[in-house]
Formats: sequence, C-alpha cells, structure tokens
Amino acid sequence: MDNKKASVFGLYKNAALAERALDQLTSARFASDDVSVLMKTAPGGMGSGGTLGLLAGFAPLTIPDIEPLVTAGPLRSSLTGKSTGDSAPGRSGLEAALIGLGFSEHEARNFETKIREGHALLAVRCGTSDEVARASGVFKTIGAEAIALVRETGVNPDAFRLESAKGTSTGNQ
Repeated sequence: MDNKKASVFGLYKNAALAERALDQLTSARFASDDVSVLMKTAPGGMGSGGTLGLLAGFAPLTIPDIEPLVTAGPLRSSLTGKSTGDSAPGRSGLEAALIGLGFSEHEARNFETKIREGHALLAVRCGTSDEVARASGVFKTIGAEAIALVRETGVNPDAFRLESAKGTSTGNQ
C-alpha cells in the first residue's frame, strides 16, 4: 500500500532548471518512482532527453486546449484520469485536472498559465514531513518560481506543512 499522502510541486521557468532540480532530488535520495514532470514539448521533441527522460513513463499527454505536453511519473496517471472528464465552463482541461489533484482554483489557473508559457512542473510524492521539507528545499535551492503542497483528501493539514516563503502555498486539501 502506498503511504505517500502529500505531493510537493515546483514550477520552473524551463526544462534545464527542472532537470537540475531532478538531479538534486535524486541526490537527496528521492526515488524516481515518486518524481513526476509535466511540460510542453519544444520543436524537435525537447523534453524527453537527459535526466528527465529517465523518469518512468515519459510520454505525450493529451489534454484539450494545451498541446503538445509530455509527462512522466505518478502525475501522468493522475492527470490522464482527471483531464478526460468535462471541465467547467471557462476552465481548461489542465486547470480542471490540477484542481482535481487538490490545487485551489487560483493555483491551478496560475500553474496552467505558466505551463502554457513553457514552464515545467515537477512533483514529488512524500510520505513524511521530512520528505516535504527536503523536496521543498531542493525546489527553493534550484529557483522554483512557485512551490505548492497538495495533501490527499482527509489528511490532517498539520501532518504536512511547507515552510512559509514567498511563492509557496499549501494547497486546499
């Protein structure tokens, strides 16, 4: 049974920064099975090489209104299931998928806008508050523009917390 009850998300301006963060997450002993990425592909298929390409299941993802995207890791199956349903009027498929993961509407809209602009989203599933602190520390060190913590439904909000800092939030679950 999976004991990962929270995910820390870091938003990076480009794939190169996301790749640096992924290298640091590996050095911080996060299993590649717990790390995910979501980003647009560049001309020529950028986004599938280097360390990012080593993540499990790196493949194209179809979400209405925002293509082409590539994703890998546990986030892929979560987004695939949540992006295929109907989204509310005025809400994109990606925004609806992020809300389905536990992001607030405001966070989902902001992250979706940045991903459309070419930013990369990394996520790390965490089972302890120490893992949350390590993941958010890596994201801050490598220069994430935003960091968010999303907990599974029903998890005590005090069980996992992000250190308060500019550009961070704690999700709505």
